Amino acid sequence: MTHTPLLPPCFAFGRGQLPLALMGGGLILDSGEAENTFAFRCQDRFLAYNALLGLRSVLLVLDDAHEARYRVLLANLNARLRMLSEWQGLPPPHAPAPLYVRCDLAGLRLSAGGSFDAEAAALAQAGQSVGFIANQVSPTASRLLGELAGLLRERGARVEFDAGACTRVGELALDWHNKARFLAQRPALQARDGPPWADSMVIPARELLVQPHWQALAARAMREWNLAGPPTELFLKSAQDSSGNVSAVVAPDADAASNPAFLAEVRRWLLAEDFAAPAHLHELRTECRLAPSLEGVPFGDALLAALRARQAQRRGGIALIAQPVLRPPADTSGQHPGIGISLLVEDRGARLVAANAQLYRDAQRRQFLGILLDDGLLHDEAVARFARQCTAAASVLAEQGFRGPVNFDGCLARDGSYWFTGDCNPRLTALYVPLAVRMRLAACGVEAKRVISFGYRGEVAIADPPATLSTWADAGLLFGARTQRGMLVLPNLARRAGHDLLAVNLDRAQAGDALRRMRLLAPGSVPPQLEAIHG
Repeated sequence: MTHTPLLPPCFAFGRGQLPLALMGGGLILDSGEAENTFAFRCQDRFLAYNALLGLRSVLLVLDDAHEARYRVLLANLNARLRMLSEWQGLPPPHAPAPLYVRCDLAGLRLSAGGSFDAEAAALAQAGQSVGFIANQVSPTASRLLGELAGLLRERGARVEFDAGACTRVGELALDWHNKARFLAQRPALQARDGPPWADSMVIPARELLVQPHWQALAARAMREWNLAGPPTELFLKSAQDSSGNVSAVVAPDADAASNPAFLAEVRRWLLAEDFAAPAHLHELRTECRLAPSLEGVPFGDALLAALRARQAQRRGGIALIAQPVLRPPADTSGQHPGIGISLLVEDRGARLVAANAQLYRDAQRRQFLGILLDDGLLHDEAVARFARQCTAAASVLAEQGFRGPVNFDGCLARDGSYWFTGDCNPRLTALYVPLAVRMRLAACGVEAKRVISFGYRGEVAIADPPATLSTWADAGLLFGARTQRGMLVLPNLARRAGHDLLAVNLDRAQAGDALRRMRLLAPGSVPPQLEAIHG
């Protein structure tokens, strides 16, 4: 029986009749936000969602033993998917066996190994063309796709892949991922009636360490923004990372100099100081041990130090962005302080994929929690206007050769409108998770008007799924095809006994209440931090 996959709004440089999905974190790797083990750890997060859509995943493996371990883990993952589908009253998804390709850890170079020759021969014999889709494209991801295309072609497979276009987009994505460099796009975006853009100034990291005091920051803001008086507060964030990684709100009574933790983060992540310190190597080793797929892989100090050294080389020249703190009006009337507008830039123009609200674990909106996907957000005229402005802005990116998904982040300002924060994410962001679930449910005849994701890293530990699911089901908390609402449970390979939770057709308050009850009924399963939902 032939199964047609559901295609998400991804990068595609020649889809082919048989699309292979490389879902991972190439852009995060190339920006130095992560090191080479992330290429393996990140792909694990998306395997269940690829399965929901019927996509055949490309899986990077270290060697034949690593491939054998993945086969065992995926058999368990697929068994859990089938079991959970039965609980939900849905048909089990068709999860194609992945295409395994060997990738060395040091240089992230691909080669044939294990089952690759036989699988490539099968693709050649099928006679259909092979294409690729990806959630992120960067110089490294572009090179990996090119190497994979070459390996397949050498074995007789017909591959549709525009290497030149992929390389160009990867370079643009990495450039625009840096907020300081993306500032150069501001005049062109504003000329196209793009969104209002918060005042921004670039501060070299070392300069901040020399003069971290409020007076120096305020005086610089007055000069660069032509202010009559000093600002009341400023938001500082890394130019090349998620803002929660290195960020702080500074004011006369709380300047950067009085925040040693923030300055330590600047030294570590923006200047790459002491990347190979014992504490940081231990941190990396702990992260690797969380991944069941890496169990048994020896991560000695010398290897981890070498990986950190390569990561440090990618951190050069990263600056800070300073902006006024965008505060929402006192009465938001149900509006969300932070939203994202996701678009797909194609040859014929940019089309809106979704408007989503961003959820955080803390009131300061530094610790990202998840995504609220709800087309009803566009009923708010302020959101709809921001979406139109972002669509217009995307035409500038299209003219420079960009093709693929892009997201613009906006904050609600006191005037009731959304302002662009300068955070342009040229990738399919965490939106992929609720979007894949909604696409899967729609294919099963379920209308998911609202889907809320609470992470995609397997942070919900369920050691005994049947017993735990039974407890939650008896309490009326789980999603079911008959009721078409409730908490949806999905397995995640990123952690042992890992699962993700998504709220289907529940509002934020209902979802928060369900999370609290689930944790109380099954202690140790739902982390307490998931319950603190801040918009």
